[in-house]
Amino acid sequence: MDYKVRVCPRCGEQYQPLSRHQKCCVDCRKRKSVSMQKVCVRCGTTYLSTGNSQKHCLDCALALEREEKDAWGSKNPKYFSTWYEKGDNSEKVKATASAWNKDHLPRRKEIARQSRKCHPETTVVISRRSKAKRRLLGFNPLNSPFLGCEGHHINKDDVIYMPIALHHSIWHNQYTGRGMAEMNALAGQYLMENWT
Repeated sequence: MDYKVRVCPRCGEQYQPLSRHQKCCVDCRKRKSVSMQKVCVRCGTTYLSTGNSQKHCLDCALALEREEKDAWGSKNPKYFSTWYEKGDNSEKVKATASAWNKDHLPRRKEIARQSRKCHPETTVVISRRSKAKRRLLGFNPLNSPFLGCEGHHINKDDVIYMPIALHHSIWHNQYTGRGMAEMNALAGQYLMENWT
């Protein structure tokens, strides 16, 4: 649909509007987006503002939101624990969280990335703990790796390569010993069947 030619109130030029809501010419609209660049009050970086009242860049806004939530949580420590402990709420919370995590995997990864960025000291501790656990395990493969395999430690040194689905079929933990007898039996059976 063609609209009547209008005069731009900012620069005085005539322009052909693309919609009935267009108030100014294309050049002035571009200049407006440039003028929406602001300086963050907290860190001093330049960012493209999404509104007139915005004072912080996205990173600082997320960090401030996290700080406010942490401050509120420290002032009200019993708020969530009392709700969680009432009746069947603990099972309800677990089911809701599990369903949300399955449905929003990309968002969950983004939240984890932001958490690592906001809490680097916790990330370092977790990383060190994980690497220290792996350093305790040796690596002596008893068979050759293949496409779609994972290595299973039958003890602290020896590794058997087996299909991922088979490796994940029984939950097991090398450090606690839980499920290791069943998993080692499966791994040994797989190794003997595919030895020849």
